[in-house]
Amino acid sequence: MTYEEYDKVLSILDKLISTVAQIYHLEVLKKKIFYDELIDTIILLPELHTIKIYSLSLCHSRHLSFEELRRFSQIETTCYITKVYLEVMDNIENVYFIMKLCPYMEYLKVDSIEDMDIEVFLRNIFNKINHDRNEYLHLLCFHVSGADDQVIKKLEKMINVEKLIIEYTIKCILENIYLQWK
Repeated sequence: MTYEEYDKVLSILDKLISTVAQIYHLEVLKKKIFYDELIDTIILLPELHTIKIYSLSLCHSRHLSFEELRRFSQIETTCYITKVYLEVMDNIENVYFIMKLCPYMEYLKVDSIEDMDIEVFLRNIFNKINHDRNEYLHLLCFHVSGADDQVIKKLEKMINVEKLIIEYTIKCILENIYLQWK
C-alpha cells in the first residue's frame, strides 16, 4: 500500500470511527508499522488504552514533516495508552520511541528481543526510565527462550548490584519473565 493510499484509508477511517464508536484496544495486523503510521493511527484513536503491534520500523518511513512533529509532541501529552504489546523488538530505539509516544504506559510486553542480551536490554530500559523520570511504567514482560531460575538469579544479581530498581518482584512463567517494581 502506498503512502497516498494509506493516507486515504486513514482519512476514511477517521470519519467513520469518530461517528460510530470509540476504540480502546487496537491490534495492528501489519507486520511492520512505521513510526509515522503509528503516530497517525494514535492521533485518529485518542481513546486508545491498549495497542498491540508486531514490530516498528524507522526504515522506509517517510520523513516527518514539521506539522507531524508538532502533532507528535501533542500526542505525548494526550496519549493515554497504558498497555503496549510489541511482538518483535529488533532495536532498543523502538522501545524508546514507544516510551516517548506513550508516556502513561504502565505495562510493556515484548515477545521477542532480537539479538540483544537480556541484561543489556534491562539496563537500557531502566536507564531510560530514570533519565526521563518515567513514573508510570511498573511492569515489564519479555520472552526469553530457555529462561529458568538461573536466568532469574542472574538478573536479580545485576539489578541489585547496579541498583537499577529497589523494590521489585521477578518471576518466570513459561519462558516469560515478569518484572514488576514500585
